[in-house]
Amino acid sequence: DTLSLHDALPISIVSQNSTSTASTIEVKNAAAYRVGDSVRLANSSRGVITSIVDNKTINIDRPLLQYKYIGAQEANIRGMYFKPTGDRMYISGNSSDRVREYTLSNWNVDQSTFLRDKSVSAHDGNPADITFKPDGTKMYLVGTTSNSLFEYSLSEAWNVSSANLTATVNVSAITTENNATGVAFSANGANVYIIGFDTDTVYQMSVPTAWSISSIGNTVLQSKSITSQETSPYTLSFSSSGDYMYVVGNSGDDINQYTLSSAWNVATAAYTRVAGLGDLDGTMTAHAWADDGTRLFVAGQGTDNVYRFSLTEAWNVATLTSSLAFTDKPLYIVNAQADSESYIEDKFRIDQLEGLADHVATFGLVSWLQYFKMSLPRRKYYKNTCQ
Repeated sequence: DTLSLHDALPISIVSQNSTSTASTIEVKNAAAYRVGDSVRLANSSRGVITSIVDNKTINIDRPLLQYKYIGAQEANIRGMYFKPTGDRMYISGNSSDRVREYTLSNWNVDQSTFLRDKSVSAHDGNPADITFKPDGTKMYLVGTTSNSLFEYSLSEAWNVSSANLTATVNVSAITTENNATGVAFSANGANVYIIGFDTDTVYQMSVPTAWSISSIGNTVLQSKSITSQETSPYTLSFSSSGDYMYVVGNSGDDINQYTLSSAWNVATAAYTRVAGLGDLDGTMTAHAWADDGTRLFVAGQGTDNVYRFSLTEAWNVATLTSSLAFTDKPLYIVNAQADSESYIEDKFRIDQLEGLADHVATFGLVSWLQYFKMSLPRRKYYKNTCQ
């Protein structure tokens, strides 16, 4: 594993794999902590102390909020999609003009690994949102430069590198939107929805031949203005039943939820509630859902992180806000291989990383521990904070 200095997150030594639900950490003075205290973890962002075993050991529950830094592959995230089984994540963006594919297990974005990608620069120099046909045989991309919707066929389902362009639709020819940013489909592929910067409106078009955009006519079926809630909309999505619609943008850096009195008909959408996301990223752009609505994923261009939330009530964004209410305590981790006579609390500085941007300052856990072992005096206790 690698630990990152990104966002100056306090670093703790955590032994955890993708299937574990808790972590145990030996600390200097467990009596300083209380059950319910929130702490920051290097590999999963945040966790909550669930029990204190003795004066040395605390147990930390797997956090409600996970994150994954992907800026090494894409620094301007514009779209995101997850395979319905939760073992693939797809990211689009305009710093690389590519769609990236990542492997993961059980929706755990903190364990995701870059696998492969597909360049779309030949089709649009400013690729925005993406979505897929549920069986993974088709991918759809909206491009802001050409203001077009693109359809790709995948010769191998879910393998983004096997995608080939098969159809293109000019959004301007159908709608009054000239800066398309987001795309979504109804569950049966019979309707497609486009959103953009110019009009702050969701446009609904019929797709007579399901999932085939070449069958889209030149008429907008329904539309819904969302300008009262968001003036820089990036992405939109729907609940699996079509009863709820969601819009993410960076004028509010939040996710807005709407209730549709008639499923999938955006003209019947009524604003319901909002959840703020600005504490995570000040330039929020992308979002996606797990199929059952119990997990929400968001991303932005400020941190280049993908964040995962758990929702206590499926599809209700109001139930994710509590996972932002953390007051983090620093952890004092024990350095078991330090000189026995040294009990100095310390912060550490990696001199050779000074001057680098936070998002590129990464180093291996082994190297980090060796740094402490080789530095004199060797510290028995040290505060897990970078400076």
